[in-house]
Amino acid sequence: MTSLNIISINIIDHFTSQQGNFCLIDWLLAENYLAYSDYENWRYANVKYVDEKIQLEKKSIEIMVTETQNHCRSLGLVSEPQIYHCWNTNSNQTLKASASSMINQQLMQRWIRPQDVPQLDLFMDNSAQMAEYDVINALADRQFESAQQALTKLQQVDQNCKQLGAYQDLVNYGLHMTTNHLIEQQSLIAEFAGLKNEVVPLARDTLASQARDYLSFAWQRLAKNMQNLAFDPLNPELHQSFALMQIPDMDATIACLEKNAQLFDEYCLLKRLVDCYWLAHQQEKCLLGWCKLLEMDISETLTSIQHDDGEIYQLWQDYWEECENWPDDLFAAYVLIKKPMLVHFSDEINLLTDQVNLTVVELLKVKINGDDEISQRKALQQLSPQLLGLYLKNT
Repeated sequence: MTSLNIISINIIDHFTSQQGNFCLIDWLLAENYLAYSDYENWRYANVKYVDEKIQLEKKSIEIMVTETQNHCRSLGLVSEPQIYHCWNTNSNQTLKASASSMINQQLMQRWIRPQDVPQLDLFMDNSAQMAEYDVINALADRQFESAQQALTKLQQVDQNCKQLGAYQDLVNYGLHMTTNHLIEQQSLIAEFAGLKNEVVPLARDTLASQARDYLSFAWQRLAKNMQNLAFDPLNPELHQSFALMQIPDMDATIACLEKNAQLFDEYCLLKRLVDCYWLAHQQEKCLLGWCKLLEMDISETLTSIQHDDGEIYQLWQDYWEECENWPDDLFAAYVLIKKPMLVHFSDEINLLTDQVNLTVVELLKVKINGDDEISQRKALQQLSPQLLGLYLKNT
């Protein structure tokens, strides 16, 4: 049962420190156990229950919601119910996350620190606070006309609200997006720069943890208009794959990159794909991607590995402990020997071109098939006696 548990008290504490609260749906999205496209379909009422789209086994979900409640209480957090409304403008439908009332409650509620619980004094006028909540919620729900109405009300009840200008800017940008779906090619650079440098920091500062759905809408619009834009190595972020990653829609980003004809000519694109594989929990493809990156540019790749927090970094540490003073260019072959099941990923393994790596792959295939290894062992011995010794040690 322990192996099914993906949540921990440290994870919740860290997420709460970063976001100001903890909600399982938000965390599942951040960790890509719930694809943003599936979450969005649920918000538009195209999917009845979002828990059916969580990329975990049913038993794991049940353990997760139970452990989340226990951990949150241990941290002294208090729960607060949340209501999710359908994003269709002609619907005020409230959504359910699960057919199970218990799982539905646990997925949708958020946990906050006691000092952050809103103090609504019955003897005080809370109309300004409530009006501000309405503005924030409308912006997060992509209901920009409703947000303008709520903002007008907020201006009437609290002319001294420090965020009035920021809210108005976000409303204006939202209305701009809904009335200008198409972006002229000559305006793409300016639109991209405005979103990245102005709108993103403004939304994060103003909407805090609710900025995600507002900004995702903005990045989706940009991604659609970048569909036919070729990758420019001098401006690598001005590409559909970068916009899709910001949503974040890992499945769409991976699909975009995998079909790109420039993928293995442009180091940046392949590195972006490797990052997506890791975020999408496709660890084997991620490791093979790192092996290909090592073939393309070993110096830059090793620098990236030393700043990575994934499995490849641990393998790099193991390499230097186990194979002291070996050359850097044998590291990809080391990964293949340590992770022999990678050879089953034929589409990715066939992209390798280095002779040492290819020889290791052939030896591993022969071993898996149970065939005679003599000729493949001899070939590896000629190229690298160290690697043959490592292979024999690991078999």
